[in-house]
Amino acid sequence: MTEAGLLDPYVRHYVADGKGGADWMPMKAVAHRLVMGAEDDAVAALKAMLKELLAEMERRFVLLRGLPVSVCPEGKLTPAIVEKYNLPVIFVTIDELQEYFTAMDKDDREQVINDLCRIARRGPAAGFVSNYASQRPDAESVPTKLREIITLRYCTQVVDQTSSDMVLGKGKAAQGADASVLSEDHKGTGVLVTGPASFVTVRADFLPGPGFADLCQRGRALRVKHN
Repeated sequence: MTEAGLLDPYVRHYVADGKGGADWMPMKAVAHRLVMGAEDDAVAALKAMLKELLAEMERRFVLLRGLPVSVCPEGKLTPAIVEKYNLPVIFVTIDELQEYFTAMDKDDREQVINDLCRIARRGPAAGFVSNYASQRPDAESVPTKLREIITLRYCTQVVDQTSSDMVLGKGKAAQGADASVLSEDHKGTGVLVTGPASFVTVRADFLPGPGFADLCQRGRALRVKHN
């Protein structure tokens, strides 16, 4: 998902990686905000990033409400509005979500969950695309109130149908959307739920680290040229 917006100068990236590994470091070249790790300073930076995103979301809704129907017929962001009013599409990527929730106290955790829910629920109409990822498919890692808002869900191999349903939705395994049937040989393959009664088993494209770093540099060059 994130890679899809690297080569579009009208996409602004906000990225947080709870693991803090080296794989996301190339995003320094292109990300508007990049939070690495889940230590105290990183948790504070994540909270500040979410507040910034919420403020930008509200600013956009104020602007959209003030536009004539001829320009904004559905009250939502359009490609023409993106260019005319300099409102880039915003990608919000939170990887290893469980690391942040584990590191937070109860109050911070609840506030961050609420912020993520608001962004996922209202953000699409303002040009926000949310991408939340976790290696632990349980209610502690991705709380139910957040999980229920996410309509497009992707799950790679898990140990049982219960775990699969935690990611893809209750009862999905019984409908055939069951990531537990995947074997260890199915690297890069997962079940993608695309709607209430639709799903597909897909294999993701493989992008090695050097290729990702190259895309990030190309994305930076495009943004420098655009600005």
